[in-house]
Amino acid sequence: GLIAPKFIKPRYKVTAVISISPRYFQNPLVREFMSEVYDPTELKSQRESMIRQAFDQNFLDEVAKRLKFYREEQTGIEAAYRRQETLKNIEIISLQSSDFQLSFTEFSRESAMEFADMGLKSVLRVLKQQRSQSLTRLRDSIGVQLQTMGSVKTDANHLTADSLKLQIGKLAQEIEKKKGMYSPQHPTLRASIEKMKSLEKQLAFALNNPETQQITLGDLEGGSSLDATKRAVYEDLIRKFSYLNIAIQTENEPKPSYFSIVRSPELPYAPIWPKKSLFLIW
Repeated sequence: GLIAPKFIKPRYKVTAVISISPRYFQNPLVREFMSEVYDPTELKSQRESMIRQAFDQNFLDEVAKRLKFYREEQTGIEAAYRRQETLKNIEIISLQSSDFQLSFTEFSRESAMEFADMGLKSVLRVLKQQRSQSLTRLRDSIGVQLQTMGSVKTDANHLTADSLKLQIGKLAQEIEKKKGMYSPQHPTLRASIEKMKSLEKQLAFALNNPETQQITLGDLEGGSSLDATKRAVYEDLIRKFSYLNIAIQTENEPKPSYFSIVRSPELPYAPIWPKKSLFLIW
């Protein structure tokens, strides 16, 4: 019993605790467009579902490459078995309705620590992507509705502040997509950034010189003016569109406020297996 543990490969576990605030699922300014969930059980299941989405096939393959047990020539069955074995080393435990403990097990301290770091980063990335995508879809839908309600002319000398905000919002979304495809020095990305700067200067000029705007909020494509009700709806949509642009920009912060890492992963000081006491009793 005392000698056996010396011949068994040890296993180390690294744990981390993450908290996802209910504010993640709630957006007060656009609650009439997006249904909000308040049931603790449903919120808990949604949180766990998003955490599990982070551990997809791409993540499991990346872990295999980083931890040096990935082979290019392996068959589909071998790859599926490897992914399944890696997934068994990930444990998700619900501590409270909003807190989850993530555990990662490997055969060495360094591998377990690297595994935990990769898993935690993947979870945080998925949380940011899911929220950003939902806000972006809603922002784009509002932008389409604004374009159908208000006049958006292409003449740079007759652009209103509202139409400029619409163009800036669309261009910001395009730039975010290009950042994932091109390097910062790529001509396509740099051209889009320069265009963004130009539009922002035009917007600043339009806001500082309202008398130069020849198109008003009430202008339609046919030239008729909006009645009071439609004007109120238009102004409300403009307000929400601007709010969503700000919200989407804040999603790029390194540590958003709607989730937090309660306990960071730490290097384990002792293996979880084998346990010498159990072997001694045996």
